[in-house]
Amino acid sequence: MIFVNPTAYPALLFRTVLDADRVLASVVVRVTYTWDARFRVADEQVWKVSPEPWESPAGPMEEDGPFLRGGVDLFVFGRLWAAGGATRSMKVQVKAGGFLREAVATGRRTWVPDAWGGLVASEPEPFSSLPLTLAEAFGGVSTADGLPVPFPDNASGKGFHLSAEQALGRELPNLEEPDGRMRYWNDVPPVCGFGFCPRVNGARMQNGTVRDAQHNILDFRPQLFNQAYVPMIAPTLAPGEAIELIGFSPRGPVGFVLPAPPARVRLGLGERVVERALAVDQVGVECDAARVFITWRFPFRYVVREREERMCQLVEAVTS
Repeated sequence: MIFVNPTAYPALLFRTVLDADRVLASVVVRVTYTWDARFRVADEQVWKVSPEPWESPAGPMEEDGPFLRGGVDLFVFGRLWAAGGATRSMKVQVKAGGFLREAVATGRRTWVPDAWGGLVASEPEPFSSLPLTLAEAFGGVSTADGLPVPFPDNASGKGFHLSAEQALGRELPNLEEPDGRMRYWNDVPPVCGFGFCPRVNGARMQNGTVRDAQHNILDFRPQLFNQAYVPMIAPTLAPGEAIELIGFSPRGPVGFVLPAPPARVRLGLGERVVERALAVDQVGVECDAARVFITWRFPFRYVVREREERMCQLVEAVTS
């Protein structure tokens, strides 16, 4: 099948064979927008579509492909900001249509001795801003027999220790899930992430597979292809729905409305020609840059027929 893209938007057609006669395909379009004075298509399209992993403006991003995801990926990049200048703890929210994701940000704390010979978290220190990086989430590297033992899901974080002696005086994570906050030094809470989730992340693997009682993988789910952390996957999002971020800007809550698709997909299969709409697949917000990328997708299947002409074209949407 020939793919034609006369638009300025980064786009590719991905295909994979289903069986001897059928092909699964997806048109993937990734558009960069700005929302300074108004929400509009950016002059420079810095977020591309790639068949291989690449270094995005927000760090390493996985390759794109033909497979439909199990929901819409949401990403937020930048920093958290306390309202009023400083706080010891705050809740942040990502609202997307009817979807809500919350997290808790806390100032610097360390494990200190308690009156019973155990460890307790110190009072959090005031903070005005925190970077949205995995260094602020649970994880890190402990030691055993003099050898480093990294936490599998996040070696760059803080809070992971194999003994109370190692934990004494060390920091707790600053970013936590509301129902996964550390109470004891040997707790193993989920990694609180807002950016790209590693492919080997345990929660992502669990969410993307069907397993038996012995944890053997029986099947794969579409969620395996989601690149966001599990709490950042919205069931669905559509143009016209609002995105609101609370706690991610020193100016207070910020937001925008998801725009209409910038293009349509025109399919030609022999003499039959149809046009179809793109759907929202991913939404990534760069708060500091006032920039957004939206990944649009149209998945489809077709039957390979001998000597049939097949064409797929991206057609610029008509704006009123």
